[in-house]
Amino acid sequence: MHSDVAKTPLKTSSIDTVFATGLFHELPSLNALKEFYRVLVKRGYLIVVDRVSYSVPRKLLWFKRLFKAYILHRNPETPYTVNEVASSITSYGFDIVYMDIVKGYGRDTVYILASKR
Repeated sequence: MHSDVAKTPLKTSSIDTVFATGLFHELPSLNALKEFYRVLVKRGYLIVVDRVSYSVPRKLLWFKRLFKAYILHRNPETPYTVNEVASSITSYGFDIVYMDIVKGYGRDTVYILASKR
């Protein structure tokens, strides 16, 4: 299936599990969570594995994005902090069952298992 992640042709409450691996840092907003919630069955799972920032201030992340886009002419990633990802997941109606952060050189990876209420 090929579609916009924020607006899929899937039926409401038709999917047991959504895997979002390496996705969020490519999106300009986290509104895709609304679509994930719509297509998941009650108590369905959302699994997120993505690069995030754990310790870099938000303004510095946006400066990095602008620098990549306009100075280096590269496709910038949208930087999200761990707190932004976690709070967005819960604000869209998910309960976080498990979350872990693995720190790496220059990149941190967040692992989240969330359940639809």
